[in-house]
Amino acid sequence: MDENQRERDELQKALQGEGKRPDRSLQITRRTFLHKSVMTGAAGVATYGWFPLIGTLDLVVANSGNGVSVLLGQGDGTFRAAVAYGVGGAQTAVATGDLNGDGVLDIVATVSGSTQLAGLLGRGDGTFQDAVTFPAGGFNGDASVAVAIADLNGDGHPDLVAINANANDRTGTLSISRGDGHGHFTGAVLFPLPFPPKTLAVADLDRDGITDLAIVSEAFSLVSLVFGARDLDLHHTEYKAGHIASAIAIADVNRDGRPDLIVTDLGVNAVGVLPATCLP
Repeated sequence: MDENQRERDELQKALQGEGKRPDRSLQITRRTFLHKSVMTGAAGVATYGWFPLIGTLDLVVANSGNGVSVLLGQGDGTFRAAVAYGVGGAQTAVATGDLNGDGVLDIVATVSGSTQLAGLLGRGDGTFQDAVTFPAGGFNGDASVAVAIADLNGDGHPDLVAINANANDRTGTLSISRGDGHGHFTGAVLFPLPFPPKTLAVADLDRDGITDLAIVSEAFSLVSLVFGARDLDLHHTEYKAGHIASAIAIADVNRDGRPDLIVTDLGVNAVGVLPATCLP
C-alpha cells in the first residue's frame, strides 16, 4: 500500500468511525502552492479588505512586535511593500470595517496585555489616520485577545466587540461598545464568560437579521454561540468542540444557504464542521 492510500484510509476511518461503512467518499487531491513571502515585521494574525476602493484585495497584519502593517494588493497575487502604523503596543488581533459610515474600511486592533483597542480610520486611498483609542473595558487581569466589528443590536450601525481573557483565573468577558455610525462608541457593556476565550467569528447564525458571535475557548475546547438582540439581551449556547479547539471560521460549507461553523482542533490536527442544521 502506498503512502497516499494509507493516509486516505486513516482519514476515512477518522471521519466515519472505525468499522463503519462509508456512505460518502472523501477525495483528496495534492497540489503544489506557489509560496512567496512578503516582509511585514513581527507578524501575528492577519485579515483582508479593500482599503483603496479599487477592487483589489489588500492585507492588514497585526504585528506581535508593535503596530499593524498594511500591504496593498496589486491585482496579480502580489503586494506592495508593507506600510507600518504604530498603535501603542504589540497587537494580538485585528479586524476591519467601516466605523464612521464614510464607505471606507477602517482597522481596529487589540493591544497586547490591555483592554484598549486601537483604531485606524481609513482615508480611502490606502492610507490611515493616526491611531485613536477605544476602551474595551474589563475586570482586573483582563486583556483583549480578539476583536470584531459587527452590528449586534440591529440598529444598522457597527459596534465594537472584544473578548477578554483573564490572567488571574480561567474566565473572561465579552465587551460590546455600541456605535452611532459616525465613529463614536458608548462605554463598553461587559458580559462575564465562564471560560477564557481565545478567538471569535461573526455572522447571522439564526438568520434574524442581527449579527451573532461564535467564541472559541481553547482551554475548555468549546464553542459558545452568542446571539445578538436589539436590546443586547444576549443569550448563548455552548458546544463541545473536539480535543483542543483553537480557531473558528463561518461559511456555508454545504451550500444550503445557512452558515456552518468550521473549527480547528490542535489535539488531533484536524478541522471539524458543525453544520447549521445542528444549531438552534
